[in-house]
Amino acid sequence: MPSFNGVPDKIWINEIVGVVTLRPSTGPVEHFIVWSEIGQTYTPSDRLRHGMWLSLLRDALADGREVQVLHGYGDAFVTSLRAYA
Repeated sequence: MPSFNGVPDKIWINEIVGVVTLRPSTGPVEHFIVWSEIGQTYTPSDRLRHGMWLSLLRDALADGREVQVLHGYGDAFVTSLRAYA
C-alpha cells in the first residue's frame, strides 16, 4: 500500500469532506481525503476513526510534526494515519 510522509500544511473540514495537505521535506505538497460524504457510507466506528485522525492531524499541524498517510493505489483516500513523536 502506498504511503506519503509530510507535515500537515492545511486541514479543510466541512459537512461533506475532510481534506489535509501534507508538505514533504522535499517535493510538491499532496492532498489527501480523510473522509467524503459523496458516494460513501460510514459506520459509527468509521466516524470515530476519522475524528481520531483529525485530532492527530491538528496536533501535528500545531507542533510541526511529520505524519505518514497510507492510501490506495491511484487513490487519495486515507486508509491509515500515523503521527511521529
